[in-house]
Amino acid sequence: MFLDDTLAVADVVCHCYSLFTEQATDASLASENWALNMEICDIINDTEDGPKDAIKAIRKRLTQNAGKNYTVVMYTLTVLETCVKNCGKRFHILACNKEFVQELVKLIGMLQVTYICFSVK
Repeated sequence: MFLDDTLAVADVVCHCYSLFTEQATDASLASENWALNMEICDIINDTEDGPKDAIKAIRKRLTQNAGKNYTVVMYTLTVLETCVKNCGKRFHILACNKEFVQELVKLIGMLQVTYICFSVK
């Protein structure tokens, strides 16, 4: 029973990062929500699985909106930048992970191609 409770708590915490990331990167925001960005950093620094769950939420938000909503992508990259500047080594290790960096490079390439296509039309 304890293992089920632990898994349920982990799911709630991971879902919490997704919700915070969604709120901090909402396309309807007039500008970045710096208070929420910093709150995300505080939670990352204060929880054991914070870095892993945050990277997962950031990755999900980026992949869902790549080529669709540039405002969300930019706000998500701002959240990532804020976390890199304000979180510790545990977050840095995951943010520098080869697979994660390759995904970012791929995403940026997609954004550039899409921007060029729209600019030419």
